[in-house]
Amino acid sequence: MEMETSPHNARTGTAKNSIPPPAVTIRSEFPTLIRSRQPQSLTCLITVEVVEGKWRPLSKDFHGPPSFPSAHEHEIQAREELSAFNPEPHHTHESQENLDEVTEDLHNRVDNWHGLDFSRFGKLRLHGTVRVGKDRQSWQELECYLFSDMLICVKDRKLSLKQWDETDSAKQKVSKCTLKGSILIQKHLKQVEPSPDDFVLTLSLSVGELPQFHLQFPSRNEFEVWRQGLREINHAASPIQTV
Repeated sequence: MEMETSPHNARTGTAKNSIPPPAVTIRSEFPTLIRSRQPQSLTCLITVEVVEGKWRPLSKDFHGPPSFPSAHEHEIQAREELSAFNPEPHHTHESQENLDEVTEDLHNRVDNWHGLDFSRFGKLRLHGTVRVGKDRQSWQELECYLFSDMLICVKDRKLSLKQWDETDSAKQKVSKCTLKGSILIQKHLKQVEPSPDDFVLTLSLSVGELPQFHLQFPSRNEFEVWRQGLREINHAASPIQTV
């Protein structure tokens, strides 16, 4: 017994990328059967053949099992979410030994401290070239040194040709500075107001002659470092002493 058939609802039209209809063959286990009035069982072999064609499965026809993040990916995601709520603080990564050397260098470069007691400035925390101003209209670029008790602003003093002595060139390698201002930060600083868009920190002071003092930084990293450093200092500061 042998029979071939095709699925009744197989598409034979011109559908795009259609699947060719299969050929189904049914063969009985024995070539002949003995007729009987009693019910008989029939064992058959069913073969399904598909005509070879150019059909290829579309990528959208495949739906693989859903992918689940691994434990490692979960850990990374949790770490990223945690860091979003607790951003890492900015650090200068400068050793205390180096800060001590910078402090000594500053002490030697400024030849006139105008009565300030250098030993009472405290520990040096930060230093760098910063644009400063009493308002946000006019600026001057100075070297600023933030101590635990004092903010110092100095400017390199250019030497004239007459001051240059070739026989004493070693001493001239250390450029001298002029003290431009000092703020007793621990006493009079009331508040630090950040302006992240232009990297400006506005220091609100408890002094009538200088209610505000502005610091503008060249990069966001320096802006954040100084912002953190100033906020760690006790809320106080002193007016600038112009010289």
